Amino acid sequence: MIWTFPKDAVSARKVEGAIEIARKIVGAGHETYLIGGVVRDNLLGLPIYDIDICTACPGEKIRALFPGAKEHGPKRYSVHRLESDLGDIEIAHFRRELRFDGRHCDVELVDNLQDDILRRDFTVNALALNPVSMEIIDLIGGIADLFSQKLRTIGDPKKRFREDRLRMLRAVRFAAKLRFTMEKETASAIISEAKAINLLSPDRIRGEITTILSSRNPGIGIALLAELGLWKWIFIEM
Repeated sequence: MIWTFPKDAVSARKVEGAIEIARKIVGAGHETYLIGGVVRDNLLGLPIYDIDICTACPGEKIRALFPGAKEHGPKRYSVHRLESDLGDIEIAHFRRELRFDGRHCDVELVDNLQDDILRRDFTVNALALNPVSMEIIDLIGGIADLFSQKLRTIGDPKKRFREDRLRMLRAVRFAAKLRFTMEKETASAIISEAKAINLLSPDRIRGEITTILSSRNPGIGIALLAELGLWKWIFIEM
């Protein structure tokens, strides 16, 4: 599938700027893509807010190509942020996740897109855009799920939620935001694993709950938290 630019002018300008950045990295000899929400939301006709770029380019070269780039988050992730008047753009090195404890994971930087896609959470969040050919790359059936309005984990859902318990709340957030139906096995896995949500720190839970409540469809999010058994373990006193 070939990319078409957003119809609203602000989103189009954001994407044009990000594609220019990505092409500069490609021109320096490093495989690079736009990935995630920018591709998903554009296919759904939604405004573009945040743009992520993934690349094989080492961090020191990112800083040389873009002097304004600032390291963001844990150093082991090799993520850089570029600030602009139209919003920030994050540039992250391809990585795969190795060992998990439900809250944190060890990561390894890699040089290919496939490993990076397979470590992501949901199929609709793992679509990539080649900034040169303008082709949308779908390695895990994300486009089919997008147009059937279905939220599905990449791989076995129980395994993915045990790797990172926060993914259960992210599932609620995206299902509510996009008004998508949660795929049956994904929903069943959350119900099965819901009690483990309280193993996360209050700050991480608070951040996701705040995002759900401030989203376009907070009522859907609250209903899903209850239906999937998360609410009773987060708000035990209630």
